[in-house]
Amino acid sequence: MVPVKNLTTDYLKGCTVDIITMLENAGYYVFCLISDNNRVNRNMFADLCGGNLSSYVQHPCAADRKLFFLFDSVHLLKCIRNNWLGQSDADNTFVFPDITDGSICKASD
Repeated sequence: MVPVKNLTTDYLKGCTVDIITMLENAGYYVFCLISDNNRVNRNMFADLCGGNLSSYVQHPCAADRKLFFLFDSVHLLKCIRNNWLGQSDADNTFVFPDITDGSICKASD
C-alpha cells in the first residue's frame, strides 16, 4: 500500500522499481505493469521510458527482457465483455486465438 495523497512521479517510480526487484528476487517474473489513466501513473511510465512514452522498456532486472505497460485494463476488459455479449450467433460465441500456439478457441455462455 502506498499513500496517494501528494504522490509524486519520482516516489511512485522508486516504489515500483523496488517492488519489481523484490518480486524478481523472490523468483517471480514481472512482465507488465497495468495502470489506470491517472496523471501520476502516466508520468511514471513516461519517466521509465526516458521521457517518451512507449509500450515497453528494457526490464530493470533483466537486460534480455522487456517490461510492458498496459493502460486502463478495466476498460479493456469491458470492451472484451461487450464484444462477447454483442456476438450474433445463438450461443454468443466469442472466438479468440490461443496465445501459445495460435489455434482458434471458442467460448460461449
